[in-house]
Amino acid sequence: MNKEELIQLKVISEERARSIFLDDKKLNHVENYKIEQASLPGTAKLTLEILVKYP
Repeated sequence: MNKEELIQLKVISEERARSIFLDDKKLNHVENYKIEQASLPGTAKLTLEILVKYP
């Protein structure tokens, strides 16, 4: 996979919270996240913990 095919990540810090966007779509109910450097320059690995209803 090359860099141009990847999803764009944006994190916006506000006073009391952070908003996470993937391709300009805001993710809701994110309880925790981790961003780590990936092997391809200019990319990162994103790990999310999201509260969901199941089943």
